[in-house]
Amino acid sequence: MKDIKQYILEIDANTLPSDITVNDMRGEEGGTLTVSFGKNGWGLSDEFAKIDKIIHKISHSYNIYLVDCKVDTLDDVYTFTFQYDNKNFE
Repeated sequence: MKDIKQYILEIDANTLPSDITVNDMRGEEGGTLTVSFGKNGWGLSDEFAKIDKIIHKISHSYNIYLVDCKVDTLDDVYTFTFQYDNKNFE
């Protein structure tokens, strides 16, 4: 029987789920996007890739800005708040 340390070393982190929660409060000229994620213990690369897809889609029609970032490293919980608008969008 394998010990827990060996089992952890053999786990493929890429097969574990990474959940993000997206709250998009949109108005006529823009809105606020809040993205919360964490608690998987395997790093941030998967979550960043998912956030990139969301931001990329919005950026086709709006200016988008990261306005707040909350990091709780003890609980492995992260919240990014973005604001977006179409003022002076070229």
